Amino acid sequence: MKIVKDFLFLIVFCIPLLLTAQESLTDFTKSINVKPYEITFLVGMASYEGDMIKFGEGDTDVFTSSGLAFGLNFNYHLSNTLNGGLSYRFGKVKGDDSNASAESGRLARGFSFTNNLNEVSLRLEYVPLGNKPYKLQPYFYGAAGMVFGNPEVNFNEAKQGDAMKSRIANDKADIKKSSVVFPLGFGVKYTINENYTLKAEGALRVGANDYIDGVSISASQAYNDYYGIGGIALGYYFGTKKVATMKEF
Repeated sequence: MKIVKDFLFLIVFCIPLLLTAQESLTDFTKSINVKPYEITFLVGMASYEGDMIKFGEGDTDVFTSSGLAFGLNFNYHLSNTLNGGLSYRFGKVKGDDSNASAESGRLARGFSFTNNLNEVSLRLEYVPLGNKPYKLQPYFYGAAGMVFGNPEVNFNEAKQGDAMKSRIANDKADIKKSSVVFPLGFGVKYTINENYTLKAEGALRVGANDYIDGVSISASQAYNDYYGIGGIALGYYFGTKKVATMKEF
């Protein structure tokens, strides 16, 4: 009889534990059973600040140098809070000394430029709230990559003195058309359903060279140019991730 009583006690005691464990396992299984791949298409704008645009100078702002931008991401779900993958961005930026203030002295110089930037990078995205059923979630991301461009510059050479013409010649000879960049950004995503998300994000490019606008020696070499890209993105999740089995526990 003691054996029967002990057996009944074990059943009564263990069943709730087993149910709890099964529930926990189910929750964990759900947390990793997500579609692991994501393709995102972004449309927005790019903006630059450098030797021809200074934000806050007169009526100059982030829109003064802005142009069309678009991009693609291919991400993989690394963990509950991390996504990593490849990113491509295109952004058109521009600048014109005619937007400068009278005090800056750049109105007489009369430089202007346009540049089509192509950026490829490896991106790591952090989602603090993780894979939880929140419709609206913030995320942060950083990347490392290269940007390629070919600035078309109007140096207004007919109105420049000999000293400036010499510096312009040096810029033309030394111009850099590629650079290492480190995008750092923030975004918010809205989950539409298990396949689609809508995102709004923006990132500043740290590390770009002083030739985004094609000008350095003939202007200011003290600081590098920089640019940012932001916009609205639609993400699509797909694929089936392998789910852990009991054997793996």
